[in-house]
Amino acid sequence: MTAWRTRTPEEVADLAIRLRAVDWTWQLTEIPRIAEHFGWTVISSKPAWALLDTGLGPASGKAFADNGLVERLQVDASTIGPDTIETRTQVHATYTAMADALVAALGEPTAEADGDLRELRWARPDSTLLLQELARSIKLSLVTNEWLTGFDHRVQLSRQGQL
Repeated sequence: MTAWRTRTPEEVADLAIRLRAVDWTWQLTEIPRIAEHFGWTVISSKPAWALLDTGLGPASGKAFADNGLVERLQVDASTIGPDTIETRTQVHATYTAMADALVAALGEPTAEADGDLRELRWARPDSTLLLQELARSIKLSLVTNEWLTGFDHRVQLSRQGQL
């Protein structure tokens, strides 16, 4: 099994700054240009998504679209580790260091979630940057606020047992 790998907190902060600075129209057809800008490789592309190698292996980046408009650009801040207590401990410590680096670079987050999914959010008028701690990995995403509103609504319905 491949060892758990991660970007450094500084790399994540730099990536976050660069992601928020990219001027694009959120069209899926722009993903090859975005990938080239970041030094990534497009692995595969379909009408509703694109898989990218962002430096942590194939599919370490994903773009999800609806009718050609990208709703979510997700970049792995780490690979997926084995399902062990050690991995969860490493993920938690690394997430905390990445969060600290992002706060230093971007300022305090506009929202924070604790619980099953630890998450920090930095909202702007049209998009939000997310740092998410999962049990075995860490994700950095840039999402449209419209998508995020729908996602939050689905999470709320799920918690109420309606999904």
